[in-house]
Amino acid sequence: MTAFKDVVAFVVAAHGVGFFLWFQAAWLPAAQPSQAHWLFNAGVGVGDPIGRATGLLALVVAAGFLAAAWGIFVGSAWWESVALATSAVSLVAIVIPWWTVVPPLSAIGAAAVDLALIGFVVVPSWHDALVT
Repeated sequence: MTAFKDVVAFVVAAHGVGFFLWFQAAWLPAAQPSQAHWLFNAGVGVGDPIGRATGLLALVVAAGFLAAAWGIFVGSAWWESVALATSAVSLVAIVIPWWTVVPPLSAIGAAAVDLALIGFVVVPSWHDALVT
């Protein structure tokens, strides 16, 4: 039988893999949107230097979520700090600026997983469901 923590670890890992698409959109010309999409304001595009910087940050965030998923899966204590930091960076530096670039359901899903992961770290009853 699959434990609840294993399901959460799988969702967190899948969430991390999804950030590779955000990196790809910023760094591969063929993957960039055909019409102008703006980050932050009308002067900063996905392929511009700031857009590419957030794309690189998405790569770091992907690695953070994959590490947190592994920590949850194996029951390590360090997953909490990695998950909290990665979720906060994801929300502030990636999800909010890219809100108008990605499909709405992807942006909502990314924000929901980030917030849920923060919940698993800070809400005692949620946290206990992953460590017991």
